[in-house]
Amino acid sequence: MIRYVRLHRLIPRRVDVLTFVVGFAIGAGILGLPTKFGSSGAGFLPSLTMLLLALFFQIVTAVYVVEGIDAVGPGEFPRVMGKALGSWASILSYAFIVLYLVGAMTAYVVFGGVAIHTLSHSLIPTTLGMLAYWVLGVAITVGGARAIARAEEVMVAMILLLLAINVLLCLSTPYVSLSNLAWGDWSKVLSVFGVVLFAYAIHPAIPTAYRSFGIDERYDRLLATGLTISAAVYAVWSAAYMSILTPQDYVRTFRGALTGEVYHGIAGLPAPVAVAELGKLKVAALLGYVFGFFTTITSFIAAAHSLLQINMDVLKARGWRVKHLLMLASVAPPLILALANLGSFTSWLSFAGAVGAGLFSGILPSILAIKLRLSKPKTWRPLMPGGLPLAITTLAFYAVGVAWYILHH
Repeated sequence: MIRYVRLHRLIPRRVDVLTFVVGFAIGAGILGLPTKFGSSGAGFLPSLTMLLLALFFQIVTAVYVVEGIDAVGPGEFPRVMGKALGSWASILSYAFIVLYLVGAMTAYVVFGGVAIHTLSHSLIPTTLGMLAYWVLGVAITVGGARAIARAEEVMVAMILLLLAINVLLCLSTPYVSLSNLAWGDWSKVLSVFGVVLFAYAIHPAIPTAYRSFGIDERYDRLLATGLTISAAVYAVWSAAYMSILTPQDYVRTFRGALTGEVYHGIAGLPAPVAVAELGKLKVAALLGYVFGFFTTITSFIAAAHSLLQINMDVLKARGWRVKHLLMLASVAPPLILALANLGSFTSWLSFAGAVGAGLFSGILPSILAIKLRLSKPKTWRPLMPGGLPLAITTLAFYAVGVAWYILHH
């Protein structure tokens, strides 16, 4: 009976962590993947290679963060990095996480406003749609970790259902061709580094989930499982839409809209919308906006919760009133930036992914792993095999990706 009670409590807790991770990961990034994979000129196979390569290294650095928690004790991401590496790492990680999360939430609010405007047949203005989307996300976040877990379980299930519908619809069209997946330019594989990294950057939420839900010895495996599920979703989604798009379609719709050479009212938004504009799958626009609404709102909630917990930990704040004031301070900037119309959905994605995620999801955890493997503190247990060579290789992967992005933007 005691064993049953323990298992009964443990399984939902693992489900909570898993859905939190998947809900955080599968957000605005998935909407931009087929667009970026094609318009960059990289094509499907080179982009898929980067997607799988980044999956491996993001799992590695996610486990490195768990190792850091084991070594220095629980705390939010900046505190863990600060205790392990010094105050410089705490300040740097906090700055770049805020940069990433605010940029990401701004992208979510921008898309949410457009989605509500479109789904209401233009009855609701985009600005009012942004506000409604923001209020919904904040309301669920205010409910706390348990309310977030329940909401995200439902929405992640909806995401997977809508994914299956989208894929089946794509495959049912007469435009499907393997040749659309076979073209590519391997010299441009690094051009998708930023958007891919954005799609996997759950690292600020790793200590948050640890503190919010409670974990067991399988936490590192749950993180790996959540990221792998996300990668499978990304690969299937991208393959389905790219299989019905020719290289010329990207030039006509995506690249033309993004460079300003050709203007289309809804082009440059998620792949389903642009596909509908090309006349290849008209229902894709509606499904794309519904799918996008669910994927972005789950990520907005997880991002808002993580940023709130990080701010409370950094300021060592406690109390109901302080918590709600910090909540407002955490989620107000994305709404203000979205309403100010300072950037498009895709521009916010690139900014948040390449600038913020490269440092806190890759470089800092790699440096942390190298230090732990050299100093070997008593409270540390190595969870990721590969030793020092893997840690150095991981650092090199992120350093090259970030450097390429900086040199080309």
